[in-house]
Amino acid sequence: MIVGQLILAVAGACLFLFMYSLVAETLATQIGRLITRLTEIPMNKMAAGTLGLTAGLLLSLLLYPVLSWLGSLEVFAQLAASTLFGYIGLYVALEKKDELSSLWKSGQWEAHRRKKRSWSIIKY
Repeated sequence: MIVGQLILAVAGACLFLFMYSLVAETLATQIGRLITRLTEIPMNKMAAGTLGLTAGLLLSLLLYPVLSWLGSLEVFAQLAASTLFGYIGLYVALEKKDELSSLWKSGQWEAHRRKKRSWSIIKY
């Protein structure tokens, strides 16, 4: 019994090695192309897209408890909500990337945070 399992394990390893040797060069080429394409994307687009996608996915998480009444369709509804809200967040953030960038550069966020922290009970 153990000998049979050992033979199957060796045969599986040999099959995997053979299959990998067939696709290794193609896989390496595709990964290289992906890296090249990703490095061509401007950083402001990448940051805005990431921010929007994250916001959309966080909003979709708020719907998960509401979707629990669907029973067996709950998983499909959660996937659909995540896809929809993630895409909407990504799209809106990419469309508004200039506004997001100008807000960040102008320091409006930092000034707003400082203003909230500057209050004190004792005035000098």
